[in-house]
Amino acid sequence: LRRSTGSADATLVINDSIIRTNTSTADGSLAGAICVFGTLTINDSLLEQNINTTGGSGSVVFAQNKSVTINNSTIRNNRNVSGIGGAVATNGAAINVFNSTLLDNYGGAIAYANGTTNIVVVNSTITGNTVADTVNNGGAIGYSGQASVSSSGQKITVLNSILTGNGTNDIAVKYN
Repeated sequence: LRRSTGSADATLVINDSIIRTNTSTADGSLAGAICVFGTLTINDSLLEQNINTTGGSGSVVFAQNKSVTINNSTIRNNRNVSGIGGAVATNGAAINVFNSTLLDNYGGAIAYANGTTNIVVVNSTITGNTVADTVNNGGAIGYSGQASVSSSGQKITVLNSILTGNGTNDIAVKYN
C-alpha cells in the first residue's frame, strides 16, 4: 500500500485488517507493506511476515511528515534485511502505539529518524525484536535526531508497557 498525494497531507486509515507476506524488492523501496507521506492510523489489525529486501526503512510501515498511530494491533515476525525499522520506521513523523504488541521483528520494532516530534507507547508489549547494529539502534525503539531535539521538548514516553528481550538495548537514542 502506498498513499501519497505529492504533499504531506495524505491520510490512510486501516481497520480490522490482516496485512501478511508482502515483499519489497524494488531498489530503495521505503517499506515492505505500507508507505505513507502524511498520517497513518492502524486499528485492530494484524501485520505479519512482511519483508523489505532493499535496504530501505521499514519492513511493514514507513511514514514521513505527520504521524503513525497504532491501536489494538499486532505487528510480528517482519524482517528488514538491511535497513532499519523491522516493524515501523518514520522520518519526522510522530509515533503513537496504544494497546498493541510488536513482537519478533528483525530490524527493530520502532525506528525514528530526523525527529522533531514524540514517540508514545502506552499499554503495549514490545519484545523479541532485534537489530544488527546494537550500538546505534534499539531493538524496541531507536531514535536518531538533531542535537537540538533534546532541548526543544521532544521525548520518548513509555507507560504501562513491557519492553524486554530486544537485544542489547531496548531503547537507543543518538543525536546527530
